[in-house]
Amino acid sequence: MIVGAMERTAICACATALPAHSALIRLSGPGAPAIAHRAGLTVPAAWSWSASSWTLDPGSFPVRALFAPAGRSFTGEDLVEITLPGAPDLVALALAALGAAGAQ
Repeated sequence: MIVGAMERTAICACATALPAHSALIRLSGPGAPAIAHRAGLTVPAAWSWSASSWTLDPGSFPVRALFAPAGRSFTGEDLVEITLPGAPDLVALALAALGAAGAQ
């Protein structure tokens, strides 16, 4: 495979050791804000935090989200950071929702 020929996709992962009081999920890559929105998150304007509820089966829970545009983010790509309660089952649900919305 030629380097650079691979299609770029957004990836998501938990950046926190679990269980924890809170967890940080990073969603990074092309279309990260759109993927987060499709998963049901409120995505704020660049460089501002938003606090909201995220509804996943079986209920809703509090989250905070930050959008950092490509070039100045931790990953260098479009980045959505999501802070949520650090229960392992809840983090797994959140990652599954982001995956169903288009992230790897």
